[in-house]
Amino acid sequence: TCALPISKMSDLVQMLEQSGLDNISSYIQSGNVICETSLPAEELAQHMHQVILESIGANLSIIVKEKSD
Repeated sequence: TCALPISKMSDLVQMLEQSGLDNISSYIQSGNVICETSLPAEELAQHMHQVILESIGANLSIIVKEKSD
């Protein structure tokens, strides 16, 4: 288990909203977020990775699952 260097999930949601993503909500305290986007999965993962890296310096792997998964 890896703890995110983010004290509140609301901070992560706000960070991603400020990056231009819409309809974001957190799911449990593990770093999972749910959002609606037209971006392809790989592009969304790269976007989220870059936002988190630039915002808090955390080089995290991002896994994107689609609703159909």
